[in-house]
Amino acid sequence: MQVCKNNHDNALKFIYLLIHSSPSTSPMNRQYLTIDDWDYFIQDIIDTHPGLKFLREAREFHSRYIKTVAARVYYNCNRSW
Repeated sequence: MQVCKNNHDNALKFIYLLIHSSPSTSPMNRQYLTIDDWDYFIQDIIDTHPGLKFLREAREFHSRYIKTVAARVYYNCNRSW
């Protein structure tokens, strides 16, 4: 499997999976994330997390919630490095 062969630590594996789960990803061989790479991952959390049931029913807020969560990830990572 290419994930484990080319990405030797957990952080790189996670980035690889996020990049390749997004249909809008281009180019596929990049080593960085964009804000859009988080969409499918966070949408899956919305769809499956029991604590987000209230949000599941309000589809008009999904895109805003996804962008907010992704922005917080970047903000928190930037502060911790």
